[in-house]
Amino acid sequence: MEYNTKDIIDLYLKRISLFQDLLNCINRERDRLIHQDIKGIWESLEEKEEILSSIEETAHHLEGFSEKNIKYREMPSEEKNRVMELQRTIIRQKQEIKVRIRENVSFVKEALAFLQDLIATMTRTEDDQLNPYGPYGTSRKKPRSMMYQGEA
Repeated sequence: MEYNTKDIIDLYLKRISLFQDLLNCINRERDRLIHQDIKGIWESLEEKEEILSSIEETAHHLEGFSEKNIKYREMPSEEKNRVMELQRTIIRQKQEIKVRIRENVSFVKEALAFLQDLIATMTRTEDDQLNPYGPYGTSRKKPRSMMYQGEA
């Protein structure tokens, strides 16, 4: 399907709006993670799926409209500049989304590591506490007094 310049700009504006919605959803998800709102986290997942589906749909419509193709497309220079600026806005939004996702993943990993350490501490058996060797066969005992060591 052939799009005119207005259609292309409208698709980019819709895409920018969808990426902003995704960023807002990820920020809400972060708050829900912090407040341990499990129901809210599931709602965030459903919302993200819907937004991503819409983003993929707009991407399908914009196939072939890369920055390179826009430069060689016949359209007024103001409109070319507008489209290229919209493309750069989307790139910035994607980078911001990646940063927020990394923060959320890091938060989840830290929480899981804390819980794993807590469970390991609670489930440690007496045998674990008496085992004199740590990982790699190194002794976990305190150094012995020189009096108990044999002469060399």
